[in-house]
Amino acid sequence: MRGPWRDLEQVQPAIFQWVTWYDEERLHRALDYVPPAEYERGFRRSLEEEPQTARNMPVGLYETRFGSPAGGFGRPTRP
Repeated sequence: MRGPWRDLEQVQPAIFQWVTWYDEERLHRALDYVPPAEYERGFRRSLEEEPQTARNMPVGLYETRFGSPAGGFGRPTRP
C-alpha cells in the first residue's frame, strides 16, 4: 500500500503493514539474515531450555566480549 494517502483510515493500515514487514519479514544482516521476530523467538526459547543462574550469566559487555568475569564493581580486570 503506497501513498499518497488521503486520511487516517488509509495511513493506519499502511503503517501496520510496514511495521509487520520490518519486524517479521526483513532479513537482518547482524542477526545472520534472520528476521528480528524469529531471532527473538529463538533467543527466548534458549532461555527457557537452559535456566540462567547468577554464576553463568554475563556480568556485562566486558565478559561477553572477552569471556572473563568483571572484577567486582570497579573496572573489569583480565584473568
